[in-house]
Amino acid sequence: MKTSRTTYVLIGLFFAGLLLLWGLEFTGVLTESQRRRRQDRILPALTDVVESGIQKVEIDRKGERLIFERRGRYGWQMRGAIDAAADANDLESLLQNLRALRRSADAGVIDAPAESYGLAPAEATLRLWTGGAQDGTSPKDPVAVLEIGKTAQNHRYVKTDDAGGIDVVDRRVLAAIDRPAAEWRDKMLAPLPTFQVTGLSIQRPGVTLKAERMSGGQWRLTEPVRLPADGSKIEAALAALAGLRIAGPSGSFAADDVKDFAPYGLDKPEATIELTSSADPSNPTVLMVGKSPADQPGRVYVRRGDQDDVALIDAKFLAEIPADRLGFRSQHIAEITPPAAYRVEIKAPGGPFELVRNPAGWNLTSPKPEKADRFLVESLLGQIDALQTSEYLDPAQMIDVGLDPPIMSIRVWEIELGGAKNRKAPADAPPAFELALGRHDILKKTIYARLPGDSYVLALPDTFMQVLPKNSYAFRDRTLPPAQPAGVAKLTFVLDGRTTVLEPDRASATPNQWRMIAPVKAPADVRAVTAVLAALSNLRADDFAADSAGDGVAFGLNAPLLDLSWEGEGPAGGLKVGKQVPGKPSTYYAVLSGYPPVFTLDAQALQPYFAEMHETLVQKFPLDDVRRLVLQWPDRTLVFARSSQPTGQPTDWSPEPGTSAQGIDLSRFNDLAIHLSQLHAVRFAQYEGPIPTDSGLAEPRLKIEIGFGAGKPPSVVRLGSPTRDGFVLATTGDGATGPVFLLPGPAWEALIEPGTEGSSAPLPADVFAPPDAR
Repeated sequence: MKTSRTTYVLIGLFFAGLLLLWGLEFTGVLTESQRRRRQDRILPALTDVVESGIQKVEIDRKGERLIFERRGRYGWQMRGAIDAAADANDLESLLQNLRALRRSADAGVIDAPAESYGLAPAEATLRLWTGGAQDGTSPKDPVAVLEIGKTAQNHRYVKTDDAGGIDVVDRRVLAAIDRPAAEWRDKMLAPLPTFQVTGLSIQRPGVTLKAERMSGGQWRLTEPVRLPADGSKIEAALAALAGLRIAGPSGSFAADDVKDFAPYGLDKPEATIELTSSADPSNPTVLMVGKSPADQPGRVYVRRGDQDDVALIDAKFLAEIPADRLGFRSQHIAEITPPAAYRVEIKAPGGPFELVRNPAGWNLTSPKPEKADRFLVESLLGQIDALQTSEYLDPAQMIDVGLDPPIMSIRVWEIELGGAKNRKAPADAPPAFELALGRHDILKKTIYARLPGDSYVLALPDTFMQVLPKNSYAFRDRTLPPAQPAGVAKLTFVLDGRTTVLEPDRASATPNQWRMIAPVKAPADVRAVTAVLAALSNLRADDFAADSAGDGVAFGLNAPLLDLSWEGEGPAGGLKVGKQVPGKPSTYYAVLSGYPPVFTLDAQALQPYFAEMHETLVQKFPLDDVRRLVLQWPDRTLVFARSSQPTGQPTDWSPEPGTSAQGIDLSRFNDLAIHLSQLHAVRFAQYEGPIPTDSGLAEPRLKIEIGFGAGKPPSVVRLGSPTRDGFVLATTGDGATGPVFLLPGPAWEALIEPGTEGSSAPLPADVFAPPDAR
C-alpha cells in the first residue's frame, strides 16, 4: 500500500512539472534551454520560428520599399516597386541567414553613436512577420526588425531595438538586401523540381489531357481516357517546362501589370498547362501559352496563371507538349494489379460470365455457379495487364469494327491491397478496367477494341483471344470427373480396329496384377495399366471446345481414334478420343460419357492410353545358361561359343571353327546376351496367328539362335522388315505362326546389315535399347 502511494505521488509530480513548463511557455517565460539558444543571436525571436512560419518580409531602403508575401507553402510574391513573383530560393536563403545571424565574439556589442555606422538613419530596415504564429504577436507587429548600416571591408553594421548597441556581421550574409528590385524576380516559369510533380494537365483547342503520378512512380492518364501513360514523354515535357527561364537571350519579360492579354494571345491561350506538386497540392502552377510575335516566330508569349506579367521565351519547349489526344499515350492500355482483382465480368456469347474471388480461389457465379479454374482466370488477368495496342485507329477511317454494339465486353474490379484483412469493396464501386471488343480481323491478326469514353479504336493482337471465352464452359475448372483406380474391375480399349480387354488377375499371388482376356489371354503390362489408371484418376482438359458433341462428326468422335471404357465398383465410364484440333497437331478432341462438353487433350496426356497393354517381355532365360550365339544372315553365318565359366570379359567368347572373328568386337557380346535374356517389345503387331508374308519373317534378314547347355533347346529370334515409323518387325521361334512385335529400328539395323565377310562392322553398343532411347 505504501509503495502504491509513493508511485501515485511521483506520477503527480511528473505531470505537475509538465504543466509548469507549459505555463511558462504560454506566458512567454523562457526555459534555460531557450535562453542558451538565444544568447548569441542577433535576432533571437527567430530562433524558434521555422522558415515556413515567416509570412511576410519587408525591405525599406532609401525611399524604396520591397514587400514579399508568402503564397502557398513555397511561393513568394513581391509587392512595391514591382508586383511580380519573387525568387523563392533567394527569400528562403535570406531567412536562413537571418535565423543563423550571430553576434561577433570578438567585436561584441559596440556602444557608440549610430550615425558613425550608417544607422541614423539606417541604409535599410528589414522587418519580418509571422502573421500571428506561435510567438503570439499580432499580424500588425513584426516578429523581428533589423536596421542595416554601412559596410566596412568584410563587415556590416546592424542594430536591433533590444541589443543595446551595434553588432558586426559578415557583409556577405546580408548582400541580398542591396539587390535591385528586378533581381528579386522569379526567373523560372515553373519553379518545381520534376520529381515533386504529381499531376499534369494540358488544355489545347479541342484537346484535354490529364495525367497523375502513381505511388510507384508510373504515370497514368485520367483524361480523356483512363489508361497507362508514356512516362518517358511526360518526363520529357516536365524537363522542358522546368527549364523555362526568363533570361537573355532566349527569354525576357515583355510586359508588366498587364490588363488586356488579347494582344499576346493570352485571352484565349493556345495551351494551358497545370502542374500539381506533392509539396503544395492545393497551389498548382499554371502556365498559359499565347501567340508568337510577328517578327519573332521562334518565340512565344507565356504567362503564369497567378501573375499579370507576360514573358517572351523560346518556343522549343512546345515540341514536348502534345497537340492531340494521343500525345502521352502508351501502347499499354490496361493498368491493373492482378492480385488485387476480386471480380471479373465478361459479356460474351455463351455468357454472361461473372468470376468472384474468395479465400479458396475463384468461383463462377454465372452462367452457372461452380468452381472456376484458377490458372485460367489468372492467365486472363495477366493478359489484360500486359495488353498493348499496335496502333490507335481513327474510327472515321474504319469500316465495321464490330464495336457498335461490341461483340464482347470485359470489366475488372479491384480492391486495395494491404491493410485490414478481408477488406470488402463497396457494392457500387466502379470497375478498375473496362474494355469493349469487336471484330476479329483474321488477315491482320487483330481484334478491334475500345476503352470507355475513348474515340479511338485499339488494334489488339488476336493472341488475346486465347484467354477469352469460346463457349459456356469457359473458365470452368478443367479438372474432369475422375475414375477411381481401386474400383476399376475392367478396362476395354478399342484402338485401330482391335479390341483389348483387361481385368485384374485375381489368381495371382502378387497384388495389383492384370491380365489380358482379349484379343488373347495373356499377362498384361502392369506398368502400362498403372499409367492408364493414374491418368484416368487425374483427368484435366487442355481446353473446352463445345458444349456438346452432337453427332460427333465435327470432332471425329463418330469414328474415334480411341474408345476406352471402364467398369467396376463405381459408375461405369468411357473416354473417346477424336481427331486432331485444327492448327494444334498435338491436341485432340475428346469426350467423357455422362459429361456433355467436348474438351481437348494434348498428346502427352494421351500417351498412356496408346501404350502396349500386353506384357512386353517376349522371352526370358537365365543369362548364365547361355553358351552359344549363332548370327545367321541370308549370305553369311557366324557362330560364337561362350566359356563354361564366364567372367564378363571379351575372352568369354570365341569363334567356332569356320567363323572368322575379323572385324567383330567380342566385347559387345556380353551386352547382346544380357538383352536377349530379357527381350522386351516396343509393341505388338499381332499377338497370335499366321505370320504375314510382308513381315519379312519367313526369310528373315537376321536370325539369332541362343544355345544353352544341358540339352535345353535353343531360343530363336528372327528380324524381318522395317516399318515406316522406324521399327523392325520381329518374332521368336521358327514357326509360321505366333506373335509379331516391334523392336527399336536404329540399333537393330546396324546388326542386320553387318557388311560382307572380312569387313569391319562392330556390333552396336546397345542393340536392345528400350523405346525411350530411340
